Amino acid sequence: MWLASQPLCDTLPSGRAYNITNGEHRTLRSIVQKLIDELGITCRIRSVPYPMLDMIARSMEHFGNKSAKEPALTHYGVSKLNFDFTLDTTRAQDELGYQPVISVDEGIVRTAAWLRDHGKLHR
Repeated sequence: MWLASQPLCDTLPSGRAYNITNGEHRTLRSIVQKLIDELGITCRIRSVPYPMLDMIARSMEHFGNKSAKEPALTHYGVSKLNFDFTLDTTRAQDELGYQPVISVDEGIVRTAAWLRDHGKLHR
């Protein structure tokens, strides 16, 4: 966000929040599948009922309170997986002059390359 607002940073009100996306309407499932494909990972995306996943996440949070590590699943994280949404970038466009530079597909390709280059894949 700092890079997006740098030319205007002295004139912007403090504490504003901006959605930064390219505005493409994509389901989370399609984005995850594209990343899996780019990484060459063999796996299958499976649907799990939200109440079951939320119960697991809440349990992980409860037992995770005893360690300093955040659990792999949290109630908040699971709640965001429960639906697809597209963020509105109007404020960023109007106030910052923001325009998307790359597509979702190109971003996924770059992300996969970064993950490979930085040894972030656990096999």
